[in-house]
Amino acid sequence: MGTTLIRMTRQELASLDDTALCQKCVQPAALAMRGRGSDVREEVYGALTPGQRAVFMFWVLYAHGRGWTQMCAELPHLVGEDSFWLELKLAAKHLHLDELLAQTEAFEKHLREARAANRPVQGKEQDDALLAKTLARDIHTVAKYIRANPGQFVELKD
Repeated sequence: MGTTLIRMTRQELASLDDTALCQKCVQPAALAMRGRGSDVREEVYGALTPGQRAVFMFWVLYAHGRGWTQMCAELPHLVGEDSFWLELKLAAKHLHLDELLAQTEAFEKHLREARAANRPVQGKEQDDALLAKTLARDIHTVAKYIRANPGQFVELKD
């Protein structure tokens, strides 16, 4: 499976609101992965450009923006994988989202400690609220990145 660029005009690229732009850019990969096995998900993800991967991983968090604990409940098959956390951190670095990177590292550490002690992840309501606030701010940075690097996401049509 090759990299999928979405088609849009320059005006659409400039005028879509930030959330809609990010969602539109990840939608082809998300649809290709939905309900599929890990082998298909890995193939689709591996075919993405570095920028697409970063935006996709950001979107995973953003779409579960009520917090880390919600994400863990909804995506247990992903959060148990070391590669998931590695990709989240790489995405934050790629997009220069330093606060998100720090929060990801802190929650990953908390999650590992909870699992090592065989206890549930809990007591992180403040972290959930901080993540929601960070994501609401960072969506604008991510959309700005897409607009600055359209060749990784968009096939422009006039």
